[in-house]
Amino acid sequence: MHLLKKSPSLRRLMTLAGGLLLVAGAASAQETVQGYDHVGPYAAFGFSIGETNGDDGVDDSKVQGGFNLRGGYRVNEWVAGEADFIFVSDASDDVDFFTFTFGPKFFPLGFFETDAVPDALQPYLTIAIGGGQYVLDDDREGTFIARIVPGFDYWIDDHLGLWVEGGYYISAEDFVQGTGIFSVGAQYRF
Repeated sequence: MHLLKKSPSLRRLMTLAGGLLLVAGAASAQETVQGYDHVGPYAAFGFSIGETNGDDGVDDSKVQGGFNLRGGYRVNEWVAGEADFIFVSDASDDVDFFTFTFGPKFFPLGFFETDAVPDALQPYLTIAIGGGQYVLDDDREGTFIARIVPGFDYWIDDHLGLWVEGGYYISAEDFVQGTGIFSVGAQYRF
């Protein structure tokens, strides 16, 4: 919540994400979506906002904005393999972060069948590892990254969907703890 209080941009992004989901829900209310039964590749693009948490007095209070690219393959109803690239930077270029991670994306409601949630809405948890780079002031360091991110997909039809997620990218470097990221975007299933 600390990030929400000091960032009008993040509040606007979250409002936009909620509005997009409401519009998509109204537009697809009458359609049947393939949902969890879809198996195959997908690609996504999104906008991201984050905040890097530094150590040792590094100025880390700047909100960063950027983008997210990802692709993956849905193996079955409850798991996909996903590769993710993200870049965020503050306006003054004092704080930059980019990373490439890969790992499984779990859809628990695909495993535990339920009628309480429509198949078009698919919550998930991504646990991934990879590498990245931080630039804080004049320090530039490559690092191992672990990504733990919950979110959800909302499928408008069998191919087009929206996604929203928020989580943390944990760094192995001493001078930075990690980066909290909130992202919203669109995706396509092939």
